[in-house]
Amino acid sequence: MKTSHIAAGLGAALFAVPTAFGQIFTKDGLALDIPDGDLSGIASVQQVTTAGTLVTDVDVTFTLAGDSAFNGDFYAYIEHDGIAAVLLNGVGRTVSDSLGYADAGFTAVRFDDQAGQDVHTYRLTLAPVGFGALTGTWQPDGRTALPGTALDTHARTALLSGFNGLDPNGSWTLFVADSSAGGTAQLTSWSLAITAVPEPLQLGGFTAAGLAAWTVWRNRHRARNAR
Repeated sequence: MKTSHIAAGLGAALFAVPTAFGQIFTKDGLALDIPDGDLSGIASVQQVTTAGTLVTDVDVTFTLAGDSAFNGDFYAYIEHDGIAAVLLNGVGRTVSDSLGYADAGFTAVRFDDQAGQDVHTYRLTLAPVGFGALTGTWQPDGRTALPGTALDTHARTALLSGFNGLDPNGSWTLFVADSSAGGTAQLTSWSLAITAVPEPLQLGGFTAAGLAAWTVWRNRHRARNAR
């Protein structure tokens, strides 16, 4: 009976789901001026160290502050390990509106693939009062068209899900540029919310070791019963 219980427990462990590690990495107190009308932009690097080794989800939050900012001018992406997700690319630009939204800034805006609305067309859902700063949680833009040319009709192929399966450890870079002159802003803070799990091989090694220990115990148990 004891042997069957141990075997059942080890069998379940072999198919156990690794525990996810959720961590937030934040850079506050920044005052990085975004050059006006200059696609060279600014970059801020965040170093990530976590027990997880396979990304299952990434969200990004940032604040771009500036009363004279013009949201339709901004282009932003997050990059890690050669993969990039486009967060902003000329929000509000459509075939009938080549300038985009004239709202001023982004306050603690969270980018999440699972959000309800594409940030590129946020005014279909929410219009900031008096052309103020945007807030809330939005899907990233995801459009890879050149800054200043992206439209709502372009395909969205650079979303945050592109990081799934990567090792989260190492450098993450947030890049922000202003594609058109006339209005300035600063990057004042940004953060990464990363969910990751251990390597399946690590889990497999653990269960294999447990199975080997059980095998030794079983053999000794049989030997005692045979006496």
